[in-house]
Amino acid sequence: SNMIADASIATTGFDTILSNGLKSVDFNFSIDAIGLASSSFEAGDSIGDAYNTHTGNGIDSDGDAETTVLISDLSINGFLGPVDIHIENNGNGFGIDVNGDGIKDIDTIGNADSKINWNTYVNVTDLDVYLDIAGVLIEDLKINNVRGDVTDLDGNFSFGFAQSKREIYAVRNTAGANLALAATNPGLFGNGDAIAVTEAIGVDGVAINTEFKGDMEIGALKFGDTDQSIGALYWTDIESDTKWTISAH
Repeated sequence: SNMIADASIATTGFDTILSNGLKSVDFNFSIDAIGLASSSFEAGDSIGDAYNTHTGNGIDSDGDAETTVLISDLSINGFLGPVDIHIENNGNGFGIDVNGDGIKDIDTIGNADSKINWNTYVNVTDLDVYLDIAGVLIEDLKINNVRGDVTDLDGNFSFGFAQSKREIYAVRNTAGANLALAATNPGLFGNGDAIAVTEAIGVDGVAINTEFKGDMEIGALKFGDTDQSIGALYWTDIESDTKWTISAH
């Protein structure tokens, strides 16, 4: 990652950053409301104050469109640690290794050779939001790494910060693909069997793969406007690995 220190730019890695103590920047972010409007909603209009009643809809400033409010009264405060964005520029090729030997068996489908790697440390000290679409109020949500195993994904002391690693890249004809068929019959992709190819491949898309490690807690979880909380919730030593492919059909 590139860091600016003492008016100079230096290149360093996460091990160096962590050994010297995690550097962070405080942040805060708030949104009044996010909603889905009808096609008559005009850009720049406001959905007004109706969402404050948490009824699930609001009327825009001109009164010409009802809006389904998804979330409202969002407020986030916390600290942002090191953020490393690494771009692997290996051209615009694709490929899939069906045998796991490191050699591309098929070079017309699969994962893009170029990828964006995004590594982030974050400590959310307070998050409040009303989920209007579900009638749920979340208060005093924290995301950190202060209980149990307090190391990051690489085994380093995390200084209380949760860590998220993600890679983003294009995929070609693999969303919903029958990879079992591809693995057992890689030759089908090259013998002109249109039916087999159609069954084995899918559509283009964008892959977003994320690893996360940290703790999370919710100070109060309330339903409706009763102001009655079911209590606090705590999750310790969360480790997750998610793989998404977003595609259009």
